[in-house]
Amino acid sequence: MVGETSTMTNSFDKTETTQKKSIWESLKKLRTQVQEVFAGEQIDTSKLMDLEEILILSDTGPKIAAEITKDISERMKNTKKPHEGKEITIILKEIIKEKLNKLVDVDNLETTFTDAKNDNQLVPILIIGVNGSGKTTTIGKLAYYFQRQNFTVGLAACDTFRAAANEQLMAWGMKNSIDVLQSKVIDPAAAAFEAIQASKKKKTDILLIDTAGRLPNNKNLIEELKKIRRVISKVGDQFKEHTWIVIDANTGQNAISQIKQFKEAIDITGIILTKFDGTNKAGFLLQLSEQEQIPIRFVGHGEKIGDIVTFSPEVISSGIVGTDFPNI
Repeated sequence: MVGETSTMTNSFDKTETTQKKSIWESLKKLRTQVQEVFAGEQIDTSKLMDLEEILILSDTGPKIAAEITKDISERMKNTKKPHEGKEITIILKEIIKEKLNKLVDVDNLETTFTDAKNDNQLVPILIIGVNGSGKTTTIGKLAYYFQRQNFTVGLAACDTFRAAANEQLMAWGMKNSIDVLQSKVIDPAAAAFEAIQASKKKKTDILLIDTAGRLPNNKNLIEELKKIRRVISKVGDQFKEHTWIVIDANTGQNAISQIKQFKEAIDITGIILTKFDGTNKAGFLLQLSEQEQIPIRFVGHGEKIGDIVTFSPEVISSGIVGTDFPNI
């Protein structure tokens, strides 16, 4: 039995490493631009200005880009090593990784969920975001991920205004062999209430709650979201509540605006990045680390059910700067 468990774990680790390699490779365009700046033997002020421009175009933002190049200059002064491209690459990676580390949760998510499981407590996770961000697809991927971590998972269809959303969720439920909890009521909060009660009876570990895509400036929809959150707080177990926002990584700086607006209405405990396999706007993560230090839980990077992986500052910093894929 021990041998079987070990084999399963090793297989999962291999899959996760492969996925992180995919995240690293998806940053190729930005990485190539940075490598071109550091291709020469000597790095001077003009090269750092070129780097600053590249960072700005990747949606890092002028302020953070300027701070990064200034930090590089300061660290160059404090080292006795030659200011060659390779050495500056290492410095840049350290700076980026330090910023991205601010987006890592200090608590281990799996440990937290395991504690809840051991206490027979349901963990409801409210999934929110704008239309087209990939919420429902992400829910399907999360269900697959958590099942592989030996949690029982339920799916709640609380987008009661769009039939196609429920059909899509049903399809993901079938792929994961999970029953989707649907309600005949129109009120999304009432649907969430029913789903939580049913999940408790079934002793489900994690309930992923799908919601309608909405713009954060639509007052009525945001009020509806607040109502769902209040219902979860009242009927959920006394364990840490979760609200995760799904963000399309290709929206760059606009993603930060979305997060800020949603956060004004509802407490957000996690971010999930989607469509990372085609992004050229990864620099916005550096801006996010300074403005909204909400932990990034997962990164989605493809169409397959298993194309989701935990956020890794080491992988992304290496992917941006151009150092080799880390041995993780």
